[in-house]
Amino acid sequence: MNLARTGMGYIFTVADDQTELMRFEVGHMATTTWGIRGRVTVRSRMNGARTVPGMSGYITTDVLDFLSSRSRQAFAERLGSLIPAPPGGAAIDWDIVVEKLVATIMDMENRPPIVVPIETVTAVPVQPHVIPYLLPENKVTILYGAGGTGKSKIAASIAAAVQTGKKWLGNVTKQCNVMYCDWETDEGDVAHRIAAASRGIGLTDRAPVKYMNFDMPLDNEIDYIAAAVVENDIGFLIIDSVMMSMAPTGAGADPAWAAIRFFRALRMLNCTVLCIDHISGEDQKKGRAGASKPYGSVAKYNTVRNAFELIDTTEAMDGSQLTLKHRKANVGPKIPGGEVTLTSEWNDVTDTLTFRRIVLSEPDVSLGERVVGALETGPASYKTLLEVLNSDQRFDYVDEAQLRGASRALLSGSIATIDSNGVLRLTKTEDVEESKDPESLPLALEEEESIDS
Repeated sequence: MNLARTGMGYIFTVADDQTELMRFEVGHMATTTWGIRGRVTVRSRMNGARTVPGMSGYITTDVLDFLSSRSRQAFAERLGSLIPAPPGGAAIDWDIVVEKLVATIMDMENRPPIVVPIETVTAVPVQPHVIPYLLPENKVTILYGAGGTGKSKIAASIAAAVQTGKKWLGNVTKQCNVMYCDWETDEGDVAHRIAAASRGIGLTDRAPVKYMNFDMPLDNEIDYIAAAVVENDIGFLIIDSVMMSMAPTGAGADPAWAAIRFFRALRMLNCTVLCIDHISGEDQKKGRAGASKPYGSVAKYNTVRNAFELIDTTEAMDGSQLTLKHRKANVGPKIPGGEVTLTSEWNDVTDTLTFRRIVLSEPDVSLGERVVGALETGPASYKTLLEVLNSDQRFDYVDEAQLRGASRALLSGSIATIDSNGVLRLTKTEDVEESKDPESLPLALEEEESIDS
């Protein structure tokens, strides 16, 4: 007998000589006043089992109350009636099989929280991001705004970029598999957006994003989502939208409870999540002033680690002008200046969706020249240089690899030096030959250690 976790459920198998005979797929686990219950789907390859034709050995599905002896006994008797002993073989003790199933899962479910000496934990001074500033890795980010501002289009563009590792608004992305969970429209509409967004970031083929469509609240669907996350190695999940996927609350119930349950379920997925949400009608009247929080309970805003509001700031211009305001950042710095202005254009001729960051000018300055300019104010570490360079939104985001490449060129050309603490400084001007181009010098130095603080 073997137990494997899959998403938020379990698969319990019974094998004979490496051949799987029985499979119990346990999901939709719920805590009740008397214990734990779960939905159990049974499959079998045993001779004589009463399987449903064309359903991969499917036998039955039942709800099992794990701590109810009556429920366990009834389940065992039902299995005995559907999977009789093979001709000439020994009868199966289904009571023992069910008890083993229950005991193994209960042992997994009831494991106590582990006490961890915090001094043994590796500190993470800089939270990794899937997209700098926008998507902290393995955390939940919410993007909210008035209807029609283009939130779902932005989500499609981000999905295409992350799935393929392409830059988004000039920022590098950490490539990972993406799944789009949709409560608002249908697969054809989302496929159209992602295809147009893929062309908008320079792809010739549509980004291979996974898709799931739902009607029931996320609470009801979380088992299926969790299983799909594991099976497809999903690193980035999009929820469109929170308002449509959140379970309603009854009369007199605390509206915060639905939000708490929603985000608690997302946290169990252990992947990066972008939630699309709306604002209230009253907040929508504020226009460019923006909203203080997404629609509904303030628990939404308090629970997420990163929050952005999308505001339509279009004036007389081609396409749409949008402002992405960074409202909250718990696990990393806010976007320099607190917001980004961008344009959104859907070209009907080429069916291409494009987002571009608006900058005041397009300086023709190399990265090497920018590093030199930063060092002219004084010595700096790689971490400080990254912060300085990325605070200027006239330029694309610079990652650590790009900075080290430019720095190696400066060091090779004796334009800069580095000490044992990893601090760079410019050499004296008279020691540098003016004819040397920092970007064209050979990259001959050995790679230094990555930034760790």
